[in-house]
Formats: sequence, C-alpha cells, structure tokens
Amino acid sequence: MSRPAATGPSPYASRGWTCPRPRPPGRQYADLRRELRLLAVAHRDAYPLAANLSAMFSSYDRQLPRDVHFAVKRARRAGAATIDLNVTVEPEAAPILTTMLEMFDPADAFCKAERLLSIQRTPEQRAFHVWYLTEYIRQIDGEAPICFRQSDSARSLGTQQVS
Repeated sequence: MSRPAATGPSPYASRGWTCPRPRPPGRQYADLRRELRLLAVAHRDAYPLAANLSAMFSSYDRQLPRDVHFAVKRARRAGAATIDLNVTVEPEAAPILTTMLEMFDPADAFCKAERLLSIQRTPEQRAFHVWYLTEYIRQIDGEAPICFRQSDSARSLGTQQVS
C-alpha cells in the first residue's frame, strides 16, 4: 500500500496489511461484553462498574467499522491464510482504543479468578489483540503498518501472564 509521507497525526488510520490470520478473540470478547451488559441491566446497584464498562464497550464497538468483522469472517470461511485490510478510523478513537487495550488484562484477571463467567483470552489471543489495537493507535499517530507475526509478538510480550 502506498502511503503519503507522515507529517504528524493522520486524520484517520488506514491499514493495508497482508498478515497471518490467527483466530482473534471474537467469541471471548462477545461473551465478556454480553456478561457485562447483563450485570449492568440486572444488577446495577450490586455492580455499578458494570454499567460504566458496558458503556465503554459500546463506545469501543462504534469506533471500528463492522466491515472489518465481515471481511475477517469471509476470509476465514474461504480458508485464506492472510487477509488485506484497509480501515478508516477517526483520530478521536485513539484514547478509546488505548483505554480498551488497558482494560482487557484486568478483565482477563477477573475471568481467571472466576469473578466473571467468561473465559480469559489465551496467550495467543492476547498477543493478537494487543497487536491489533496497538496498530490502530500507532497508525492514527501517522506510523506505518506492521504485520502481525505471532512468534515476534509472543517474544515481545515475554512470559507475561494474567494472574
């Protein structure tokens, strides 16, 4: 993908990746989002934080075009080993994406401690998820895309585990 020279933050993040297509944490994310929403609706007084987290998830979902999810599903069904994505995201999404990136590890810890019914992300899902959200943030700041390489991501994350 040809990109104009970066002269500061871009008005959007546009990705042109050809990357290995690992299984993203889609089901785990959907389960976690659903559980937080149910807690927010049914037990607002007992779990006041659940309403705030549910609202944050909704805001996060509005930042990413639905076309990305459909493109990944089509590639998975077709058995493609890689997928090229071009995505447009407004610069205002960066703080929301950063907050969500920081929120997922504590959510994993709650899942592991069985304080939530959802399961925590696997190390592979976490590596992909960190790369995925970081790419949006980096590219909003005008940086060039970096392809996901599972072995590189695992090394850069070291042996970090959710405890």
